[in-house]
Amino acid sequence: MKNGTTFALSRIQVSEFFYQGDGDYLAHTWIIKPSFLREIATYPFAFYLVPGWGYIETSLPYVDTDRAIAIGASYGGYLTCRIQAHDLGRKFKAIFTHDGSFNALSQNASEQLWLIQHNFNGTLCDNFKNYGR
Repeated sequence: MKNGTTFALSRIQVSEFFYQGDGDYLAHTWIIKPSFLREIATYPFAFYLVPGWGYIETSLPYVDTDRAIAIGASYGGYLTCRIQAHDLGRKFKAIFTHDGSFNALSQNASEQLWLIQHNFNGTLCDNFKNYGR
């Protein structure tokens, strides 16, 4: 295998960074680079929806943020719709929503109720206002 180009990723294609999340928590993010990456060039960027965009804009010179797209699946698909309504959404050439819902109330039809209840601080009955915002 030559730097992951044949069948898989190699270690040099994967890097990571941490950014300040909610409260005192550090959030961990992975960057997967193509096998042909040359850091003296710039490349379009697919942002599989995670926070940390500020770090990417300021710290990764090989990322051409003018040609970036955002991708979100499941709850990330819901979030792609949310960021499109804000200034961050204007920074992407395209936003792709995959298997996302269009509103928080419909997330309760998911099999992943623990995640929904965690993200919205309780059940739909206990915290309806939080689901409606």
